[in-house]
Amino acid sequence: MMRGILFGFVLTLGVACSGGAEENKFGAGGENSGAPDLDGTTGTTASGSPPEITSLDVVLDDFGSEGDVLVVEVGYADEDGDVYDAESGEGGMLMMSVSGEGTEPQQLSAGIGSATGESSQAYIDPDSGKVVSVISSIDPETSYTIDVSLQDIAGNESEPAQANYSP
Repeated sequence: MMRGILFGFVLTLGVACSGGAEENKFGAGGENSGAPDLDGTTGTTASGSPPEITSLDVVLDDFGSEGDVLVVEVGYADEDGDVYDAESGEGGMLMMSVSGEGTEPQQLSAGIGSATGESSQAYIDPDSGKVVSVISSIDPETSYTIDVSLQDIAGNESEPAQANYSP
């Protein structure tokens, strides 16, 4: 079941692995500058407290027609409960810096949504409660370093966490 859900969230990282110069992103990312905050004001100042990453796992999986992928699972604690709001369908952002051996880090971002939603590139796993995303176009014989941070709906960003994948 999860494999079918994950398939909808497969993300391509081909440029980062091949050393290309073009930036590749999961989807709708960008800065929150000038966007209305939850209290209706405009600016970059967030209110509330940032989420805290409590665990970070990166595992290799074979995704059939997509080939080898890295599945990224981020456990977190969020005092405000606003990494994802199931009632409104709003979510924060998963931000990653991914680098393979000998390549420059690639900056990626993904909107966090529901596991049953159609437009999310990262989602809250209904069983574990973790934020999950999948990176495709990887070489399973290459080691990768992945730095991850979470941004909640209010714009609060967690401290980064780092995980490594080694063949």
